[in-house]
Amino acid sequence: MSKVIDGIISKAQSLGKTIVLPEGDEKRTVKAAEIITSKKIAKIILLANEEAVKAKYPEINFSGIEFIDPAAVNVDEYASIFCELRKGKKDEMTLDEAKVAVPDADLILFLDLI
Repeated sequence: MSKVIDGIISKAQSLGKTIVLPEGDEKRTVKAAEIITSKKIAKIILLANEEAVKAKYPEINFSGIEFIDPAAVNVDEYASIFCELRKGKKDEMTLDEAKVAVPDADLILFLDLI
């Protein structure tokens, strides 16, 4: 690899960051997760059903890869958190509106990290 790429990888390794990859059941995403994890570039979270992905790609080494299954999320709990965060803001929303917004995978991740 080039010195530039090696430098970027080295810097990423030293930061110990976490990368969340949506579309965690896609072949390219899963392969990227395997490479990033094996080279210890970052911690990886795949947004997908763990059992389904592992069954679909048995050749992939999933060691060190974390999964969050958006389908298994408690919508009421996350909607309540999201509603509280929006309280008093210009785009405040009702609990019912929050329940519609919560199934979005990016929002689930955001709420899980706070």
